[in-house]
Amino acid sequence: MYKVLTEYAKAFGEDFPISKMPGYSAYEIRRKAQECLDANKKYSELTATSAATASTSK
Repeated sequence: MYKVLTEYAKAFGEDFPISKMPGYSAYEIRRKAQECLDANKKYSELTATSAATASTSK
């Protein structure tokens, strides 16, 4: 997990917002950080995209 969080910090110039994910396991946090890296989007951008997609698909 440390490696992925370090890569996120280097890629986006800020730490991954773990505090926005209370109750998530370390595995889920690592997976979400990796998803951000794969999509080349910050967590806030990725969640905004997900929310927009979810609201238009209803």
